[in-house]
Amino acid sequence: MLFEVGSQDEKTQIAEQLFGAASSTAHQVGAGDLHLLIKSSNIEKVSRAAVYSRQKFDEVFASNEARFGAGALALVHFIILNSTGALKDTPRAELVARKAAHLYSATYAGKQSTKPY
Repeated sequence: MLFEVGSQDEKTQIAEQLFGAASSTAHQVGAGDLHLLIKSSNIEKVSRAAVYSRQKFDEVFASNEARFGAGALALVHFIILNSTGALKDTPRAELVARKAAHLYSATYAGKQSTKPY
């Protein structure tokens, strides 16, 4: 899994794409960012974000142009599903979602720490 064996540059690239896909998904449903969306427990918005991330993944994957970007969208989708408890019966998917969430969280924290007060 690239989260564990990838170089720091690869992990950074994935983290940036993941952060961008997460931000885009959250903004699509009217949330400030994915962290705040999940924390809000707004079932309607979280559900819309899950649907949007899956649809966007399908579009990007079908285009054959940005398969790497499709991976970031898939990870966002897994993070959202895991936040609702939907991956409890699929341990591998849950593990991927947790690792992606850790990567997203680290990037999110880094970006938050550079914001001026």
